[in-house]
Amino acid sequence: MEHRLALLSLVIGLIALVFAVRHEIHNRKVRQRVSKVALTRVTKIMNDLIHLLAQQLKAASDGFVPRNFEELLSSKSAEIISFHLDISREAPVVPRQSWRALLSRNAKSFQQEAHQILNAYSGYLSNEVVDLLASLEHSFFLTLYASLEVIQAVNHQEGFQRHRFLLWRRLPFRKTFSKFSNWSNF
Repeated sequence: MEHRLALLSLVIGLIALVFAVRHEIHNRKVRQRVSKVALTRVTKIMNDLIHLLAQQLKAASDGFVPRNFEELLSSKSAEIISFHLDISREAPVVPRQSWRALLSRNAKSFQQEAHQILNAYSGYLSNEVVDLLASLEHSFFLTLYASLEVIQAVNHQEGFQRHRFLLWRRLPFRKTFSKFSNWSNF
C-alpha cells in the first residue's frame, strides 16, 4: 500500500511538473508575442519621428539631403530646420495645415503613444527600450512641438511678436537624438 501511495504521489508530481513546464513555455511564448507587439509600436513611433524630421529638413533645405541617419540628426540639419523652416507655412500634407499645426499634433501623438506603450508593455521590454520611450515622451523637442499652437495663441492674445522659425539651433539637438540612433537594435 505504501508503494502505491509513493507511486501515485510520484505520478501526480510528474503530471504537475508537466503542466508547470507547459504553462511556463506558454507564458514565455506569450511574453515574446507581447514584446514583439510592443517593439512594433516603438518602431512605428521612431520611423514616424524620423520621417517627420526628414520632412522638415526637406521643406527647410536649399538642397541639402542627408545621406544617412547621422546626417539627419547632425547639427547642420538642426541649423537648417531651426533657421529656415517657417512653421507658419503650409506643410505638405492632406488635409492642409501649417507646419505649426502638424508638428504640434504629431508631437502630442508621439508623446501619447510612448506613454501608452510604457503603461501597457514596460514589463515586457528591456530597460533600454523603456528608457528610450521615457526619454522620447518627456523630450524637450516633443514638448516644444506639442506646445507650438498654445504658444501661438498666447502670442496672439498678448500681442507678442515672435519669430515664425523654431530657432533651437543652440539647443542640444544632437545629444537629445543621439540616444535614438540605435533604436533599431532593440
